[in-house]
Amino acid sequence: MTNTNKKLILVTGGSGYIAMFIMIALLKKGYRVRATLRMMSRQEEVKKMMKQGGIADFTDLDFVQTDLTKEEGWSQAMTGVDSVIHVASPTPLQRPDADDLMVIMAVDGVKFVMRAAKEAGVKRMVLTSAYG
Repeated sequence: MTNTNKKLILVTGGSGYIAMFIMIALLKKGYRVRATLRMMSRQEEVKKMMKQGGIADFTDLDFVQTDLTKEEGWSQAMTGVDSVIHVASPTPLQRPDADDLMVIMAVDGVKFVMRAAKEAGVKRMVLTSAYG
């Protein structure tokens, strides 16, 4: 059973390399973690990687499906969240011809996350960025 007295941290891009290390560190420090995934079928893959990082108990971990290129789902993802660590970056199946399109997609994704966080009353957010 999840301890609701622990702070709940939403980590976007939950199947990503950097997010994995962040989630492992948060769980080891005693936080509850909600990870966003584009494909819920990746849950077991994420748990397997986390086991390699020393996590054996997944009581304080849950997953929610979101897509950084769509606004839907972000409000539900923010329910009960204390803080957000935004690590996700849009990864289209094919790289767009124009680099500007990648930037636009990333900015739109940040807007979706920040808007939902604000509406949910989230007080703290960490944004990360990568390109290339």
